[in-house]
Amino acid sequence: MPYLPPTLNELKTNIQSFVESKTSQKVPTYERSFKRVLCNAISLIHYPIYHFITNQRKQCFAISADEENLKSIHAPEEGVEINGSTICEVEIELVVTGNADVPVSTSFENEATGLFYFPKINNSVTTESYTIELIAEKSGSEYYLEVGDVLKNNGNIEGVGESCTVSNVIVYPTDEEDIEELRRRIIQKRSGTVGGGNAYDYRTLCESVSGVYRAFVFSGRPDDPENSKPGDRSIFIECDYLYGTDGIASESILSSVQEAIRVSEYGTSNESLGLTEDTLFVSSTSHVLFDIHIDSLSCAVSIESKLKDKINVVATDYLRSLAPYCYGVDPEYERKDNVSSITISEEIGRLLRQYSATAASIEVTEVGVGVVTNRILIGGETARLNGVTYGAPD
Repeated sequence: MPYLPPTLNELKTNIQSFVESKTSQKVPTYERSFKRVLCNAISLIHYPIYHFITNQRKQCFAISADEENLKSIHAPEEGVEINGSTICEVEIELVVTGNADVPVSTSFENEATGLFYFPKINNSVTTESYTIELIAEKSGSEYYLEVGDVLKNNGNIEGVGESCTVSNVIVYPTDEEDIEELRRRIIQKRSGTVGGGNAYDYRTLCESVSGVYRAFVFSGRPDDPENSKPGDRSIFIECDYLYGTDGIASESILSSVQEAIRVSEYGTSNESLGLTEDTLFVSSTSHVLFDIHIDSLSCAVSIESKLKDKINVVATDYLRSLAPYCYGVDPEYERKDNVSSITISEEIGRLLRQYSATAASIEVTEVGVGVVTNRILIGGETARLNGVTYGAPD
């Protein structure tokens, strides 16, 4: 069971009881009486100390915890999801000479490894070339397959060829997360979880507002960082797709966010923490557009259209996964704010290999700027794909 520090009211009660026991006098109920003010002041001093000790205890427990306690206590307490193993899923091309049924009990063997794969559903095949989905017998990276790998059909089904070829990899298999990697993520999450009106608290308040997908919180003023003062805070809001245009926040959402920050959940003002109109700057995220040019794409004519659609999806999803890094809020292991030509080329290159395709080069450019080598997203910048072009360079 996790160790919980006393609440502020519990501390006040305990200190008042201590004072009463030492002085043999009751602490007056009048809020401005000397003894009550003294007890409240002492409790305010002790409160952050208890929280600091609690955080230090949690860190020590996480460092020494065994696998069972890390997974059952520490990870759930910090909201850290355990990265489990994934199971391989592929599509295969069957050579069919007549009508046949391929039930889920049919095994397909990778003769190189001796591992087995089975159809996800019962299939009735009728055409000369038929595609079905297979799933590995178990999860784990040892079941890894690539496009072009050959599997043996052990079903002895009349009308279905004895071997088949992997035509597409739907899910690549992975092993369960190493326990030390999980420990590192828990410790890093705890070291970044703090309180007291700081950036982490601002993000929590912002993302509690309906329609807010992500909040990026930074110290200083958004347009004039050199003249920023202590307590200035810039917040950029990205909406979910139901409330904005591709993440762009409306004025009503921004007003709701500002109200949520400046007024507590109990309806009282938070301005005592410095959250005033003069120090709080809330605005929407903005889009940075990127073009991708693929030179001399070579693939089978029959899959060219499908491959180009896949490239567009992969590039779009990858750029959308990037986000500005908020120091003191985001764990370092989650940092993903760098638009890199090398990384984007690797993402697309991995897809090309699945389809036995090649390209002479892949070039990334920022619209209105030029060729990108490494581009760090800052402030409220979010990356978006402008388009993908093909052909030889001019």
